[in-house]
Amino acid sequence: MVWSSFIYWVSAIVPLCLGQEAGWLPNQVNTTMCYWTSPRAAVVRDTFYLDGGELWWELGLSDGSYTGPYSDGKC
Repeated sequence: MVWSSFIYWVSAIVPLCLGQEAGWLPNQVNTTMCYWTSPRAAVVRDTFYLDGGELWWELGLSDGSYTGPYSDGKC
């Protein structure tokens, strides 16, 4: 029973950790969601869902600077 609960929680958490994995620069240390156009939201029972739109990111570099707004093109 404990093992199946562990597998459930790992499978629920791993997709959250892979949110902005692709497209990192070699000297990038963080990322900030700076603009989100046209998001959609829905509440189903006790869960709040966000979806849609286009995300814009600012990439934090190891020298302390940030790039300009960057869209990954996923609408």
